[in-house]
Amino acid sequence: MKKVQLLSLIAALAVAAPAFAQGPGEGSMSKSGVEIGDCVANNVDVKWQLDSLMGEPTVNGSFRWDGAECELPSSTVVWLKLGEINGTGSGWVNIAPVTPEANGDYGYNTTGSPDWAEVVCGFNGAQATECVSRDEAINLWKTGAVTDFVVAW
Repeated sequence: MKKVQLLSLIAALAVAAPAFAQGPGEGSMSKSGVEIGDCVANNVDVKWQLDSLMGEPTVNGSFRWDGAECELPSSTVVWLKLGEINGTGSGWVNIAPVTPEANGDYGYNTTGSPDWAEVVCGFNGAQATECVSRDEAINLWKTGAVTDFVVAW
């Protein structure tokens, strides 16, 4: 009997979980003529999914690129600019998938759940700098949208 109750609870939470998820959502964006290390990408396509689950942020995303055969630095990451739709706040969210080869598919990535105090930051290359406070990050997560991206290494 307890097993049935537990399974019923798990099923109810699984159905209700999307109702609690809140974040900038998913999307994609492209840019042409992007320099990445010693390579020049004719086109870079980025896709992301920024949400929250049980009160914590979830981050997933990847990129693909077209250009001459060239090896990107293994430290390559993508920074998504998160800006408030009706405000002045902004910051950057890091996605760091496996670096894809030229003219191929998106790099592999898994969803992560960074701490609120580390999810929206500034950056210098692949390193995060000066992250916003937990409260500012939550506000940006609820009211913001991805407005740009930068490929860094």
